[in-house]
Amino acid sequence: MKKKYDIALINELRELKNGFSKEYEKQSESRKVFLASMENKGAVEGAKIALEVAGKLYGARKKAGLTQSQLAERLHTSQASLARIENGANLSLFMLTAYAGACGKHVKINFV
Repeated sequence: MKKKYDIALINELRELKNGFSKEYEKQSESRKVFLASMENKGAVEGAKIALEVAGKLYGARKKAGLTQSQLAERLHTSQASLARIENGANLSLFMLTAYAGACGKHVKINFV
């Protein structure tokens, strides 16, 4: 036989689950509205590309066996600046080519 506090806990968990489900539905609807805007779609696609490029930069640095500090020294910049780049921020074509070159790589851009 379940005790009163067990039943109370089960009921509380059910309420939380229902609350989370309703909140998720609201957020899903908000996402649909947000992404319906072409401007927002472009921003999201740009962010995806930036993160993909950042991941490739990180992989190149790791493959070259360099720490952020070592690479920063080669590029005459700060470790914090490289951390931002590897998180998808402050990406410029100049920095991409310099970063790749310091890792023994080159940048190739394709338009598809």
